Amino acid sequence: MIWTDVQLKGLITLETLDDFFGTTIFVFLPVLASEILKVGPGEYGIMQTMLGAGSFITALVLSSVKEIKMKYVALMLSSVLAGVFLASLGIVNSYIYVLVALLMLGVMTEIGNINENLLIQRITPENTRGRVFALRSTIDNSLRPFSYAFAGIMAVFFSLKSLFFVFGIITSILGIFYLLIPYRLKKGNVS
Repeated sequence: MIWTDVQLKGLITLETLDDFFGTTIFVFLPVLASEILKVGPGEYGIMQTMLGAGSFITALVLSSVKEIKMKYVALMLSSVLAGVFLASLGIVNSYIYVLVALLMLGVMTEIGNINENLLIQRITPENTRGRVFALRSTIDNSLRPFSYAFAGIMAVFFSLKSLFFVFGIITSILGIFYLLIPYRLKKGNVS
């Protein structure tokens, strides 16, 4: 079912790749705080809070406004901008900027998550919806340790700044591919 549906296959594949490179921030954040920004545990706690605050604010705002019509454009923009904010953590060394970037990263992540969940929920037949969401969750949760391990290995060979920058660029590039899903869908309907 999943791998025969262009939308489901595209959404789950891109989300998995996005998560693989995006979740590495949780490996890099403590090092960014202690070695680059030279801040203590309290400031590091605030950094972690900003990601959640961005997600929370976005969830509140999106629940009280009209639904976004162009979901694939929203997915693309949120992923591209999340990548930009992630990449910028490798360039800017200001604690205040990092807080703002993490807040915006949380905002962009939540915009993407909400729109992706809506799309998957609406295109999945009711009798298979539970299995699709379970498979999606299993893939994400299973790959997360490998993402962390990959990030740790890369951190041995490359500077933290370059990793933030490269992983952010990869995330932005992956975001552009969200626009290919409706294109492939239209192309398939025409054939």
